[in-house]
Amino acid sequence: MAALIVRRVTGDLDEFIATRDAYVAELEARDGIVADREFLPFLSFTTFAAPEPPVYIGLTSGASLPEFGGAAGAVSAEAQGAYFPTFEIEAFGILRPLGDGTPVDIASIAIEPGQVLEVAWHDLSAYDDFDPEAYAEARDAYLAGLASFDGFVEEYQWVSADGGTLAVGMTVYESADAFQAIATDAEFTASEVYSAFVGGYPIAGGYASSSVKP
Repeated sequence: MAALIVRRVTGDLDEFIATRDAYVAELEARDGIVADREFLPFLSFTTFAAPEPPVYIGLTSGASLPEFGGAAGAVSAEAQGAYFPTFEIEAFGILRPLGDGTPVDIASIAIEPGQVLEVAWHDLSAYDDFDPEAYAEARDAYLAGLASFDGFVEEYQWVSADGGTLAVGMTVYESADAFQAIATDAEFTASEVYSAFVGGYPIAGGYASSSVKP
C-alpha cells in the first residue's frame, strides 16, 4: 500500500521543508515504512501554470495498512504539531495498486534524471450514474493510446485501499519535452479515446512534477 498526500504550502516555504523533513525522518525510523518520496509540481492541470503557492506531492509506502497506521501514529506530537500547520491538503488517499495487487516499488518511480511524473486523481463519487465497467474501458483505451508514444516510460494505476472513492493515475515520461509533446499531440487530443476518458471523467486535480527526494 501507499499513502498519497498532495499539500499546498500555506506559510513560509523554508519552515514547511524543515518541519516536513523532521516529520518524515521520524516516520521513516518506524517499522513498517518501506519508502518515502517527494515530488515538486511545475504545472497544474487546473490552472495550466506553475502552482503558486508551491505544491508538494508525497508518496509513502508501507508494508501493510496496519503497520503504516502504527508508524504514522507513533510520530511525536511535537513533529506533527510543527509540520501540519504549514500546509493545506489538496488530496489524500490510502492506495493499493490496481489489478492483482502486485506491490509497486515507489523508490523506482521517475528516478532517472529529467524524468517527469504526472499525477492525476479522480473522485469516483463525483460522476452521475457512475458505471465502473465503462470507466475502466475508457481508462484502459486512453492508457493504451498514451503508451504508444515515444517518451512514455511507465504507468501506475492506484485505487483506494480503505473503501474510499479515490482513483489515481501516475505516468512517467522521459523528459519535460516528451511530456509536452504527448500532452499537445493534436491527433491524440482529438481522438475518441482521449475525449471519452479525459472529457467523460474530468479529474479532481493533477500535476506534472519532478522528483525532489529519491
